[in-house]
Amino acid sequence: MQEIRKELIEIRTDLNLKALTIGKFDTICQLRNAALKVKTGVELRDEAIKVGADGATTIIFEKNTLFIPPKPIENLKASNEDLYNKLTSNFDLQEGDILIVGTASDRKKATEAAIASVLTLLLPE
Repeated sequence: MQEIRKELIEIRTDLNLKALTIGKFDTICQLRNAALKVKTGVELRDEAIKVGADGATTIIFEKNTLFIPPKPIENLKASNEDLYNKLTSNFDLQEGDILIVGTASDRKKATEAAIASVLTLLLPE
């Protein structure tokens, strides 16, 4: 739990990220310095689906930009500047941070999706 607390910086449910997600509700978890732990992001999406959510999107902050892995599938600053500005203004992002966005038809499932993805990334196998 101490390791998780060091890396899990913030959980937010108040941002509308419909330009990025497919569910009605989103929950965003910010993890500090976790970018190197992300493989493709698909494994985190799969965990979200296992708990009954619509999915999860992983966003990595690197070199003052946000992208969706695997590199560089989508540079958010170039493809959606409004979304980039929303995320960078609402989170204190540092090099190597990630955002995991759980999405679902209800808020509880979106939160469960984000947390399941976080735990998959942070807990040892």
